[in-house]
Amino acid sequence: GLNKMARWPEKKMIVTGYADKRGTDKYNLLLSRHRAQKVRDYYISKGIKPDRIYFIGRGKTDLTCDNPGCQEVDRRVEVNIYTPGFW
Repeated sequence: GLNKMARWPEKKMIVTGYADKRGTDKYNLLLSRHRAQKVRDYYISKGIKPDRIYFIGRGKTDLTCDNPGCQEVDRRVEVNIYTPGFW
């Protein structure tokens, strides 16, 4: 993601954070938002302008694991790069 953002200044990024199903909805929403913000902060520290990076926390939506032994896969951040006006 960093190389593409540096090479293509017209691109923007959406960083989406998620949480597993443990904890309250409110807590997981805040946690997932914090995860996404940390990734955004990393890209900004590497020189990507803040107005090119949006972030959102989705809490425990879009769970990928029903088994207690694999909840770590739901604790994730996804990064999508896009061209404004394309969607």
